[in-house]
Amino acid sequence: MIDTTGILPLRVGPRIGIGRGDAIAPPGRDGPDSVLYPTCPEQWTLVASGVKQPDYLWTFQEASGNFVDVANNPGAVLVAHADTTYQQTVAGWTTKFFNTAVELSARGAQGAISTLWNIGNQSIFVLLYSAVTQSGGNRCMFLGGGANGLQIEIINTGRATCFCNSVRVTGSFTYEDVTPTAHPFALSYDRRGSGAVRVNTEKELITGTWANLSDNIKGIGSNSIAPPISRHCLLAVWVGLDAETMMDRGGAGLGGKQLIADLGWPMAY
Repeated sequence: MIDTTGILPLRVGPRIGIGRGDAIAPPGRDGPDSVLYPTCPEQWTLVASGVKQPDYLWTFQEASGNFVDVANNPGAVLVAHADTTYQQTVAGWTTKFFNTAVELSARGAQGAISTLWNIGNQSIFVLLYSAVTQSGGNRCMFLGGGANGLQIEIINTGRATCFCNSVRVTGSFTYEDVTPTAHPFALSYDRRGSGAVRVNTEKELITGTWANLSDNIKGIGSNSIAPPISRHCLLAVWVGLDAETMMDRGGAGLGGKQLIADLGWPMAY
């Protein structure tokens, strides 16, 4: 159940229609572990010290059509493709999820090349809340860009990968669950210095092999790679300096783990 008990005073801009000195509710809690579920940019700053507002934020609560960013980017739309189903349930959650219902290419919801962020010249830090019910191969759950792909994959064993420039590093935990069960997935693509790429969940860290990638489509699934059958209720993206700041919370390169823990997910490491 979502718990939004209490409010904190916070001055916010006119974009969400409340004035100087008014209050905004802190992020609600949802899921079996009562994790934080921030649904507007301002709520992220209430999660923990140093957490920045995301540059892009999708909560996937639409009942039909495309998915619209709620972080004050009216043109930041993820186009929903065939076999998308809306307002789906996940065990223990009041919040609804959208579902990529078949394992075929050109499914999911993406933004085109030259839109949103550009990993050719920007670092990105990404957080998803996702539940995987089936993966029959090397399936692209999230695509950050790149001609040969910056991806979080779910492979046929149900494990997650950190995939960068055709090099796949596979984790050890099985995320596939017919129930299904939601998990947090944080992806860091760091262009500073010699570069770094990582995937964090509440279960593990997967350190990938960094490569210099270029802009391409991005979002849930891909236009050319099948996604797993999976449900999603959150995609938050930080870009450039914001991303690098988020990556370093808790120490250099520890930001993915730190944010997941701050949101209240029970950590296994």
